[in-house]
Amino acid sequence: MVDARLLELIEAEAMADIFRAVPAALADEHGIAVLDLGAAAACIVARDVPSLMLNRVIGLGVGAPATPAMLDLADEAFGETRYMIPVAPQSQPAELTEWLRGRAFEAGYAWMKFERGPEPPPAAATALDVRRAEAEDAAAFAHALIAGYELPGWMEEWVAALVGRPGWSCYVAFHGGEPAAAGCVYIRPPVAWLGLAGTVPELRRRGGQGAIMAARIREAIDAGCTAIGTETGERVIDRPSASYSNILRFGFQEAYVRPNLVAPPDDEVA
Repeated sequence: MVDARLLELIEAEAMADIFRAVPAALADEHGIAVLDLGAAAACIVARDVPSLMLNRVIGLGVGAPATPAMLDLADEAFGETRYMIPVAPQSQPAELTEWLRGRAFEAGYAWMKFERGPEPPPAAATALDVRRAEAEDAAAFAHALIAGYELPGWMEEWVAALVGRPGWSCYVAFHGGEPAAAGCVYIRPPVAWLGLAGTVPELRRRGGQGAIMAARIREAIDAGCTAIGTETGERVIDRPSASYSNILRFGFQEAYVRPNLVAPPDDEVA
């Protein structure tokens, strides 16, 4: 198994790069920013999108121990925007969770981190036309991804900027001439990160995500990656997850659960 810190660091690097890819005018209009905290940690902020996935601290305590000063900077960066701080098993210092509890952070929905090696993925049959997105496919790729997450349409311009960006490979599946599904892989050998995968709701259950998963895994292996990481919400009884099952089906193994600590609402902060 790869050093588990690399699974966290590749995700943090990829998420920070997603936020750096946003067009400047869009960032100004919708309050999108990334603030480096040092030691591979950063705040990613999307003020107009009330999603903890897009408002969180990444990489905290993994590259180097976190400090109370970093937590102060994070609180200042988010202001009134509610956010979360993932605390990986590798995060240091050991008191980090205790510090966050002392600041009235509460446990949110935890994520499961997965890892797989360079074994070829299983075959994935689909009638959809799956291709690696080029410049002319950027709008279709972005539409499928944003529709899949049911996020605001203005975010399509942001996501389209990932197509052709160094380190990224983006895939899109078409049903006829219509975009149906999309997914990305961020590659930094010897590690790669799979993220941002979505399917247009009315075009689900057509094998698009499986085919895109297999294509991304193959590309990471061909690039020389010996470890590939991804994550999704922890499996719990009252929250069924097709994503979780799909990840396991393509050769990933559960690596560890990563708790998410959520900041208190602004009006509860003393």
